[in-house]
Amino acid sequence: MQTYNVHIYREMCLFFPGIVASTAEEAARLAAEMPSGAAQAIDDCDGENLAALIGVVESTDCKQRWMIDLEPVRTIVPDLLTALELALPILQDVVRAHLLSDDATVRLALDRVESAVAKAHV
Repeated sequence: MQTYNVHIYREMCLFFPGIVASTAEEAARLAAEMPSGAAQAIDDCDGENLAALIGVVESTDCKQRWMIDLEPVRTIVPDLLTALELALPILQDVVRAHLLSDDATVRLALDRVESAVAKAHV
């Protein structure tokens, strides 16, 4: 059996009071840019485990260190967004060409793809 040193990267709630900003989005961005140590309060809030950095104890060999993704769905999001961006103009053309804009299911699917792509680029 090996002995390992383990660093867990986990979601947590950081409280930054009194952020002055023009909008809520700007306040969120400003707070996100601050170091964790600047937070007035830190609560682990039973956050999701995102990743782990594992190393064999007393090993200086980088080949005995691993980063393990504990939330693999997060890693495919960029690929899904690319697929949606590529599919969107095709879906729009198909809807127009086949006059499917009155079909509620087709309209809902197209609206959701358009919304997801737009949200990713805010």
